[in-house]
Amino acid sequence: MPVQITGVLPRQLDSIVRKVLHQMLDARPQEFLVEISRPHAELIVHFQGPLEKRLKFNGTFETEVARELQAVVGEIIDEEFGPIQKP
Repeated sequence: MPVQITGVLPRQLDSIVRKVLHQMLDARPQEFLVEISRPHAELIVHFQGPLEKRLKFNGTFETEVARELQAVVGEIIDEEFGPIQKP
């Protein structure tokens, strides 16, 4: 299902955050609405649908942020909606 991501991050983070979110969410049957932002030194990932959750990440290195984002989002989504069912 489609994943709609709104917001803008600094260029080095924007593409990696979008890539990780699409990798984690595209295979799911739910439609996700996610807002990303970076006020101050924190990366904010705000899920606005189908669940309401705001996540804050500290870190400036793309690989560090990507790894933490993948782990946390994967755990939350699996907990909320169950693991992806493979055919």
